[in-house]
Amino acid sequence: MDVDMRKRLGGNSDDGTSESELPFEAKRQRTYHYEDSDDDDDMFEDVPQATSLDYASDDSMPDLGTVEIVIGEDESPSGVKKSRATVSRRARAVRRHHHMAELICHALVGRVFNDICTKDEVFALALSLVPEAIIDMIWSHMIPSRQQIRREWVAEDLQILLKVFDDIVSGRSGDIRSGQADDQRSVEDIFVQFIGTRKVNRPWHRPMLLAAILRAMSFEVRLCMAVNPPALRMTVAEGNMVEAAIRSLDILVTSSIPTTTQQAIKPIRRPVYWAEVFDPVGDKWVPIEPPKEASTYPYVLANTIYGTTFDVTRRYSRDYTYTTLKQRLESVSIQTERGACTWWTRLLSRWGGDQDDPSETKEMQQRALETAMPRRIADFAQNPHYVLERHLRQNQIIRPRRPIVGQIRGESVFLRENVCTLRTQLAWNRRGYRVIENQTPAKVVNKSELYGQWQTERIVAPPVVDGVVPRNEYGRVDLFTPSMLPAGSAHVCDAHAKRICRELGIDAVDAVVGFAFRRGVATPTIDGIVIPESAVDLLRDALQNDQQAREEREQASMEARVVHNWRRLANALRVRAEVDAQFSKRKPSGITFKNQVSDSESEADAEAEPGTDTQGGFIL
Repeated sequence: MDVDMRKRLGGNSDDGTSESELPFEAKRQRTYHYEDSDDDDDMFEDVPQATSLDYASDDSMPDLGTVEIVIGEDESPSGVKKSRATVSRRARAVRRHHHMAELICHALVGRVFNDICTKDEVFALALSLVPEAIIDMIWSHMIPSRQQIRREWVAEDLQILLKVFDDIVSGRSGDIRSGQADDQRSVEDIFVQFIGTRKVNRPWHRPMLLAAILRAMSFEVRLCMAVNPPALRMTVAEGNMVEAAIRSLDILVTSSIPTTTQQAIKPIRRPVYWAEVFDPVGDKWVPIEPPKEASTYPYVLANTIYGTTFDVTRRYSRDYTYTTLKQRLESVSIQTERGACTWWTRLLSRWGGDQDDPSETKEMQQRALETAMPRRIADFAQNPHYVLERHLRQNQIIRPRRPIVGQIRGESVFLRENVCTLRTQLAWNRRGYRVIENQTPAKVVNKSELYGQWQTERIVAPPVVDGVVPRNEYGRVDLFTPSMLPAGSAHVCDAHAKRICRELGIDAVDAVVGFAFRRGVATPTIDGIVIPESAVDLLRDALQNDQQAREEREQASMEARVVHNWRRLANALRVRAEVDAQFSKRKPSGITFKNQVSDSESEADAEAEPGTDTQGGFIL
């Protein structure tokens, strides 16, 4: 075997070094030698050869010898490309959960501070700091009949009260952190001490005291806080530190976390607090002393006196759509009765933050409309108001294609409200619509014809005739939406309704409310039955009687099981007492059984032989 063949088969090289002993870079720059083979001719024997071209003879062709092919862009080891370092999926998942956990913890801390500002003791201490003349002047503006606030509450009296508040806390500020003794007391005790001394030793004491004073004066105040959890986007270095933190979890049992790990999980900025007052005249919330950096925080929460927490980030954010929204975790994770929602929306719903405030909703919508048009093409992908045709999905079109609100690099900019979703005929049927006849598909994607809602109409099921419910070809009723219920029928959801209808002779048809897809197979989801509306009262009475009968049967069965279990227990105790009396040397258990036989029979049994079975009966 020649040298070239040994190289191709992984044998030793000319210098006697085997391929397994070569370094990695040398293997990448290894030279492969290929020689002519007759097997190549068999691969092209069926290809017709052109006769119009004048090929040179084999003698005229130069001898190229062995062909060498070098893999790699650069022959030198320094020219080898290195793989790009990225953040691992596990590190991103840990950072995402850390983001959620820290946001929840800060939100709970803000709720604790807000609850402290609503206690009667704090109200009394806060009012004791305000001069009595100011209190009488402000309370004189209250309308007793309507219990509403006039313009002076926010326009004039609020300014006066803020000046008084500045005089209360001005010139008496202390350190941000106090002694070690404060850490051993509750937050409420520290705040009560602050009210007495007016010494600002925590950054949140000033807005808490302001909120307490304004609430004590009957102002509608919310305690706001801006939270900045760890950023979702990480550099490669931060990802490596998170990986190190994951690998060092066992260190938590015996020692503290390394310094590099603490740097990886330390938040960037501390939460900031301020208060906002509702202006009943302007129908809006007026912030009081909001920090300048609050406009750059991804989350801003507002806590009311009733314990409700709202997300008001859009009001304070400087650039919510293009900057702040990218820093928030807005992933759809759960399906509720109101539709799909994010984990953050679900969390706020536990604190009443999903309630709609008409005035606040109007303000948020106005701020959204004032959002400027993006200057980069990438920002149009998630923009809630403007869209480019290149960012549409396969089942979306723009209709109508007017107005064109702008141009960017030669592309027309449309309003997102004009984006329409297209669906197949089956998809529209499952939503209670059907495609109108002789309609041309609005779009064809992968041989699937898609139609718009303007090409559909509501499905009207045939009515009930002579107590017979109309059925489809499968003997069921399609009830994907309430509008598909046949006229003169009723939908009954009860596990025993179909059996009762069969006994009473009522026409009952299964209701298909949807489809469940498992392993690529669509299975209809049946929920209840559809019966004639005239038989609803009869079925309702029969269901009540059937439920009562079932409860009676269950009660009788339970009593029979109780008697049976007690009988088994009594027999077991009787047998044990007999065995203990005859064979055991241990003390009696304290349970005695009386013989039911007469005295004469007892004397006869006593005279009997010791081995005779008396067959006596015993009761407890």
